[in-house]
Amino acid sequence: MEMTTEKTGDNLIIFPEGRIDSQNAQSFQDRISSYINDGERSIILDFSGIEYISSACLRALLYLTKQMKKDNGRIALCSLKQSVNKILKVSGFDSILEIFKDRDSAIQDN
Repeated sequence: MEMTTEKTGDNLIIFPEGRIDSQNAQSFQDRISSYINDGERSIILDFSGIEYISSACLRALLYLTKQMKKDNGRIALCSLKQSVNKILKVSGFDSILEIFKDRDSAIQDN
């Protein structure tokens, strides 16, 4: 899985691509955690390039959300493909995570 980043104001926007599954969820979690440990307090995960997430990704997102809330920050998701959005809804994670239709909406909500 590839990830690129962009800083917009106080927001760090991360663009992962591909799949987040049991093969790479820990790496995904570790990379995002390193940004949190470096002092980022508003992270937006732009999932427009994510085709599939597994339960391992859900665990990573839950861990990262808890880590960020402990430090009075936030993690938001945006630009979800329909299949990824469906997984989040079925699992109930849509009520736990901040989810926005697009990057601009996530930035404006900060």
